[in-house]
Amino acid sequence: MELKKAPAEKALQQIREKGYGEKYRGKNLYYVGIEIDTEQRNLKGYRIEQSAPAV
Repeated sequence: MELKKAPAEKALQQIREKGYGEKYRGKNLYYVGIEIDTEQRNLKGYRIEQSAPAV
């Protein structure tokens, strides 16, 4: 899971680029990118992506 002030897609991109899920390779994973609004102190949006299926 990654929190960003930028759009949730940017958070998912960072998860993929930095390989946060690599040590769990072979398991079913869900990546969650969350966009936050710091002015309203609330969630602004989110995206969920399933990793490649476990083999």
